Amino acid sequence: MSMCKEYQYLIVLVFPFIIWAGGDEESFESVPEDSINSKKSMAKSIEMDEAEKLKAEIDSLRRVSEQLKKESQSAKGSEEASENELDKDFQKTMRNIKDTIQILTKEGAKSFLGSFVGRKRNTRERGFGGGLGPVIGLYSVNTKSIEKLINTFPRLTRFRSKFDGSYETFVLMGGMGYGAVGNGLRIGGGGRGGEKTYSIPIDDTTTHTLEVSLGFGGVLIEKCFVANKMNIFLGGMAGGGGIEVADLLIDNIYIDDIDDVIDNGKKENTTFSAGFMLLEFHGGFTYTFIPWLHMGLDISMPFFVSPSGFKSRAGIGVGEGFMTMNPGLRIRIIFGNIG
Repeated sequence: MSMCKEYQYLIVLVFPFIIWAGGDEESFESVPEDSINSKKSMAKSIEMDEAEKLKAEIDSLRRVSEQLKKESQSAKGSEEASENELDKDFQKTMRNIKDTIQILTKEGAKSFLGSFVGRKRNTRERGFGGGLGPVIGLYSVNTKSIEKLINTFPRLTRFRSKFDGSYETFVLMGGMGYGAVGNGLRIGGGGRGGEKTYSIPIDDTTTHTLEVSLGFGGVLIEKCFVANKMNIFLGGMAGGGGIEVADLLIDNIYIDDIDDVIDNGKKENTTFSAGFMLLEFHGGFTYTFIPWLHMGLDISMPFFVSPSGFKSRAGIGVGEGFMTMNPGLRIRIIFGNIG
């Protein structure tokens, strides 16, 4: 009896477990497959979201890295530029120190003083300084007034053949000098003169001679244009001068020495002279061979204006007034810094 009760108790205890086990198997077998797939897709979606977040963080870190790299390169470039500027300033300072040392040395002092010598050319170009020298000219002188004088005196008519043209060639020599006041403007003076002799034998012992002397001078003004070593100028001169015609009988005994003829052998009958006002225009060039030597040519056109014409030594008028144009070609040699 008691054993029966023990089995009863055992069955009562074990039976609920049997029922629970069988019911649980049925419940697992009854879970739908869609629910499982849903859970799997949810898990996969979560994994993809996590991957996207991780990728975004990686991209963000890459951009930050690139930005830092650019900033580093920029900072490096600025540093190099700053170093270059400092290097340039240093080199400039060293050059200044070197120049100062050179000036203080013998070689530098010589070079420094030599720089002032080179400014002589600049002074010429600016038109400051001066010059003077000889002038030689070949002039074609209008002799119409002399021809009229000859025709007035029968004694002189034998010289008509000597003045059968309107012009006679004269070699006139003289000089000029000027000072420059800047901008190529020069102010000075000059003059030139010469003579020409015409002789006709009378007999074995006597020669009839006509001596024509010409001279003029005045105040000079020129404007010069400097181009390298060339000096191109235009100018003029205003002043006065005179022509003298001496009627001479000369003994042939002194013919070997013209000075003796003039001083000892002449038998002067009379002298005629004519004063004139001068207005001359000229233009030409000189070449600067060395800073203080200049040579060149110019064309000269002097005008002689004589209101009263020729007069005898006694002051008696023997001709008419005249105005003549007398072109010439001159050579000038100038010493000075202005050519």
